[in-house]
Amino acid sequence: MPATPSLNRGKRLAFWSVLLLSLAAFAWLASVVARATAGYLYVKTQPPGWRGRVLRPDPVLGVAPIPGATGEEIIASGFGTPVRFDREGLRIPVHAPPRGRPRPAVMALGCSFTFGSGCNARETYPARVAHALGGRTLNAAFPGYGLAQMLVQARELVPRHRPEILLVQASPWLPARAARRVRRTRFDLLPTPYFVTGEGGKPQWRPPLFASKALQLPISPYRETDRALLDWASFVGRIGFPLFLHDDALRLYLHVGRKAGTLPPGAPEQAISRLVYPEILRLCRESGTRMVVVVLEGAGRWTFQASDLGLPPDVLVVDTKPGLYAGLHSADAETYLRAYGQWRGTPPHLVDEHPNARAHAIIAEQVLAELGRDLPGTPVLAIPGHGAYGVSHSTHTPAAVGPTRSGGGPTRAKRRWTTMRRSPSA
Repeated sequence: MPATPSLNRGKRLAFWSVLLLSLAAFAWLASVVARATAGYLYVKTQPPGWRGRVLRPDPVLGVAPIPGATGEEIIASGFGTPVRFDREGLRIPVHAPPRGRPRPAVMALGCSFTFGSGCNARETYPARVAHALGGRTLNAAFPGYGLAQMLVQARELVPRHRPEILLVQASPWLPARAARRVRRTRFDLLPTPYFVTGEGGKPQWRPPLFASKALQLPISPYRETDRALLDWASFVGRIGFPLFLHDDALRLYLHVGRKAGTLPPGAPEQAISRLVYPEILRLCRESGTRMVVVVLEGAGRWTFQASDLGLPPDVLVVDTKPGLYAGLHSADAETYLRAYGQWRGTPPHLVDEHPNARAHAIIAEQVLAELGRDLPGTPVLAIPGHGAYGVSHSTHTPAAVGPTRSGGGPTRAKRRWTTMRRSPSA
C-alpha cells in the first residue's frame, strides 16, 4: 500500500493558519451574538438614553443634539423627560412660544447636571437664573460632555452671542472626561475630543478619533418592540454585527497605538482644568461677559477645590454644596439622594442620582445670591417661611421669583444688565 505523502512545512503552516483563523472568526461571531443578545436585553429594560432621533455624530464634539430635534431623555426604567433643541442645538422648553431676544442672555456650559437630566427645561438652574433676571437662557450643556467639549463651545458661542452671564460648571469628572479618547458605555464606545500632553507639558486639544457607529444605527425603535425571536434576530443582524465590527476594530487600534507609543497619553486632569477655565475667562472678558463658575458635585462628595481651576481670585465661584446641605439633617449620600435624587413610580423609588427640580431651585438661588452680593440689584429667589435657601423641603415645586435686594423686580434687573452689557468680566 503506497504511503501517504506528508505535508511539507509550508502547507502545514497554511493549514494551521486557516484553521486558527477559522476558529478565531467563529469565536468572534459567537462573541458578537452573545454581546448583541446582552445589548438586546439591556435595551428592553429601557436604560438611560434617548427616545426618538435626537443625537448625531459630530466631528468636533463627538456627539451633539440634532438642531431642531425633539424627543425624550430616558433616565432609567423607561422614565423619560421631553426635550427640545433649537436650531443651534441649545436646549429649550418643549412648548416654548416664539419670542424675541430679551436681555440679559444667560449662557450655560456643562454636562447633564447643568443640562438638567430628569428635569424640564424651565426647572433647570440656568433657566431659573435667566427668568429671575428677566432674560433668556442659552443652555449649551449636554449629557456626557467634559472640558474638551466645553472649551470648543465657549470659543464658538461666547463671541457669537456675547451673553451677559456665562454659567460654567465645575465638577471633578469634567477634566477626567477630557483626558480620555473614548467614553465607554455598557453597549458601545462613544467618541470624545480630548487633551494630550504637548510641548512643555501644556495640554493640547485633539478632535475625536472616530465617528460614533451607534448613532448611525436604528437602536431606538427596539425600545418599543416586544421581545420575540425575529425581533432578536433583527437586532443582532442590524445592530450587533455592524456595531461590534466597528468598535472591536477601534479597540484593536487603540490597544496597538498605546503599545507602540503612537497615541500619546491623556493630559493630567489638573493641567486640563488650569488651561480650560482661564481660556473661557479670556473669551468672556473679550466679549464683555461675566463668568460665573458653578461648583456641582454628586451625593456625599466634597472633593472639589476651587484652586484647581487656575482662575484669579476676583472670578465669582459659587460652591453649591453649603446651600444643598443646609436643610438636611445629615450630610451622607443617602440623605442627599432622598432630598435631591430623581424619584419616580408608585410608590416613589430612586431611579437616578441627577439633581431634581428642587436641587436646581436651590442652586439657582445660590447663584443669584452671589450675583446679588457682587452686583447689588440682582434679584434673588425667596419664599417666606421656606427653607434656608427659599425652597420648601417637602415639595419639588419650583420657588417663585421674589423681590430684588434693592426692591426692584426682574424688569429693573433686566435694564441693569443691559446697561452693563460691555462691562469687563470679574
